[in-house]
Amino acid sequence: MSLEEGSMVFPGEIITNAEGLKAGRGTVTINGKLVSTITGFVRFNKETRLVWIDPIKQPIFPRRNDLVLGEVISVGNSIANVKIWFIIKIGKSPRNLKLIPLKKPFSANLHISQLGVRTESLSKMIKTGDILISRIVMDYTLPVNIVINDKLLGVVAARCSTCGTPLIKKKELFCPKCNKVESRKVSELYNYEKFMNLIKIHKPKRYLIVELE
Repeated sequence: MSLEEGSMVFPGEIITNAEGLKAGRGTVTINGKLVSTITGFVRFNKETRLVWIDPIKQPIFPRRNDLVLGEVISVGNSIANVKIWFIIKIGKSPRNLKLIPLKKPFSANLHISQLGVRTESLSKMIKTGDILISRIVMDYTLPVNIVINDKLLGVVAARCSTCGTPLIKKKELFCPKCNKVESRKVSELYNYEKFMNLIKIHKPKRYLIVELE
């Protein structure tokens, strides 16, 4: 098997060479390769040599108190608009996250009063393109309303507002190219590569559950 049992796959993703294997639910054989036709987890029976996919049931809409992962689309002095891509479930540790993609993304509004830090303008603490973890506080209107007012919540991936270089988290967010500090409302889970790559992969493809350590 090219992919280990339990690996997550997208529709159209190659699982392994088909030689000696049987295509089960959610798989087809194309040009000597087993290919997934659905989003889910790879399963394999060693005795029968059968490979199949357990499909993922995706949530349709985030609910009040859900943690969510999204991208800042626009930001002004008092309001920012965020595109929500994932619902987040926390495991035994806050760093053990299960990210469950929504069937389609939703818009959310973040008000300056829900930032968790004092500032004269929201745009000084988050920027367009930032990836952030937030919590939904109102879900019966669209856009939904979110907050980032504790240590777990806030920006988890950001670029320099001057040169676009990924920011490094030290005591504060730092641009290694410009040698300058940037202000953000930063989550304690900040990790540029992990979260930015997740959003990039997610956008053009169908959705899947991703577990992050």
